[in-house]
Amino acid sequence: MLERLAHVIVRRRKLVIGAWLVLTLFGAFAAKQVSDRWFESFSIPGYSAYEANQRTLHRFGSGEQAPLVAVFHTDGRQLGFPRLLLLVDRQPRLRLE
Repeated sequence: MLERLAHVIVRRRKLVIGAWLVLTLFGAFAAKQVSDRWFESFSIPGYSAYEANQRTLHRFGSGEQAPLVAVFHTDGRQLGFPRLLLLVDRQPRLRLE
């Protein structure tokens, strides 16, 4: 099947080259049209939400994000993560209760 396709392409060489040139020109034209409609934004992801949160905080006095709290729960046995406990103790804003 591929051998037959190769023979057709070789016999109609100029037609195949012309088709590739037409497709190339059409691709360049289409790329130009798409680039005009392409949305480009160089903002930091989530920054607009941060700005909205700050406006809410200044206007209404609320909206500040609550502190994140990690909760470790066991069934009464001692935690088997001594390194984790050591890391939690080293953090000044974390406390283990």
